[in-house]
Amino acid sequence: MFFSQKVDSMKRKKFCPSCGRITDKLINGLCEKCYSKKFLSTLKFPERIEIEICKNCGRVRYRNKLMSLNKAIENILKKHLSLPEVESVNYRIRDGKLIISITLRETKLEKEVQLIFLKTICRECSLEFSKYYETKIQLRGKKLELILKEIETFLERLRDKERLAFISEMKELKEGIDLYIPSKSIARKIVNFLKKKYKIKTKISRTLWGLESGKRVYKDTILVRIDG
Repeated sequence: MFFSQKVDSMKRKKFCPSCGRITDKLINGLCEKCYSKKFLSTLKFPERIEIEICKNCGRVRYRNKLMSLNKAIENILKKHLSLPEVESVNYRIRDGKLIISITLRETKLEKEVQLIFLKTICRECSLEFSKYYETKIQLRGKKLELILKEIETFLERLRDKERLAFISEMKELKEGIDLYIPSKSIARKIVNFLKKKYKIKTKISRTLWGLESGKRVYKDTILVRIDG
């Protein structure tokens, strides 16, 4: 009886043709270790990932787009691990390495990738530091300090979606306040915001600033008179 049980137990064992290991289960004809090794070898996953990261705002550049580090890593994993046999993917960053946990249909495995952070300054932060502007908004009228705070609050809310939603420079003059805005579209949004809250009159003028790629570049000045 004991001998019969031993024979039955041996029959349940299987032989891995790749490494010779005796195992209880084969996955696609291989033991779990050899299957994992083969799966990782077929992945076109880089052993080293270089990521540009802005040392001012902390966002990274991936495929010429700025985003959070987590979003960039998710895009990288999606690109390389969107495979039928992959059920789920998790990751963590430790000691400069990206450690990826991959759950397949019949096993789990890990892969380590070296993360290299290239510190730089993104275009938006560079424009902010250089006081670059495309439109000057001239605020004229009463309660300008209150209106300025409302504009700053509006830009703070907008900045989650619009990275150029900031004031490059502000000048307080006897006649009012001049705001230098890095984007013409953001300047228009500020004016539309004011139109919804106040009675205003606007006047737009344009000045030739220079040439860029053979095209004339103009800077706008928007005079905003606030009646109340």
